[in-house]
Order: sequence, then structure tokens, then C-alpha cells
Amino acid sequence: MKKTNPLYVLACYVPPILLIPALFMFLVRVDASERVLDLLCLLIILLIVAIPICVPILMKKRMEKRAAVLEKDFPNINYKFTSHNCVLYLDTEGGHVGVVWKNNPSRLQMADPAQITDIRTNNGQQLRGTSLVSCQFRLDGKKVKIYTLRISGGQLSMKHPRVMEAIAKADQLGETLRAVQAQRARRGA
Repeated sequence: MKKTNPLYVLACYVPPILLIPALFMFLVRVDASERVLDLLCLLIILLIVAIPICVPILMKKRMEKRAAVLEKDFPNINYKFTSHNCVLYLDTEGGHVGVVWKNNPSRLQMADPAQITDIRTNNGQQLRGTSLVSCQFRLDGKKVKIYTLRISGGQLSMKHPRVMEAIAKADQLGETLRAVQAQRARRGA
């Protein structure tokens, strides 16, 4: 299973990165007014700051759009989960797992459910509560987190209804993954 396609990643990052030296060279070579030079410097700084923020967001959106097209190739979708780095499709009756990776969204990759290991719920508990609940597992040795609750700028008590619901969803996802593994083991045996 190929999680990362280097050519795809390079195609996403290289053009905006090459724009920075091009603007810098233009800035050095052109005899322009002070206002234009200030504007070009501001543009270079914005590019330096925006590339690490914007490119991953655009790659995730592209992954989700491509996954929506590719899900037609999956035989029978019972569950669909979106992670920070992949879209996961589960067929509980057939015991199939399909994955579209963020760094390789060109095709739907089928995974053997036996490759899924270390399934657990992470409630993210800290001193006063949590801001993150997820179901974590390893797929072909690669860590996958599927968030069921993600809060920025604060925490919720562990007894808050949203946290309890998120933990229940993460537990349900873990149970579903185990059910897919069991179904595949029954069909394979």
C-alpha cells in the first residue's frame, strides 16, 4: 500500500515555493518605487507564512473530492470515516477496507483488515478535561487517527455530553474495525 506519492506532493509544494525566489529576483533586479518594493516584500513574507498553512488544507480538500469520486469503485460501503490523512471505507458484510490517502489521492487502495492493528480510543484526558477524542489504529504500520471531537481554544469536562458522545463514537468505530476483521477472518477461513 502506497501512502505517499512523491510526485503528487512535489507538484503541490514546488510551484508556490518557486514563486518566492522568483519574486525575490524580480525585487532585486527591478528599479521600482519604494511602495512597489514594500508590496513585493509583503507578498514574499505572506507566501513564506501561507505555504505551510494553505498547501496541507488544499491537499486535504483535494483528497476528499477525489475520495467522493473513487468511492463508487468500492463494493459496498457501510461506514465512511474521514481522518486527518485519509478517507477510510468499511464493508462490514464483506470484510473489506478501502483507503484514499491524503498524499496519494489518485486511487482507492484496498487493505487487508489483518493489517489493522493497535485499535484504541484516545480520550485525550488532561488535568481538567479534554479537547480531543479520537479512534487510533495502525494500518499497514502507518498511524491513523479519526477524530470524533476536536476543540480549539479550550477544554470540555470529561462528563460533558459532547465528550461522552465523542468517546462513544470512537468506541463504535473501534468495534466496527474489529467486526470487519472478524468477518474477513470468517470468510478467509
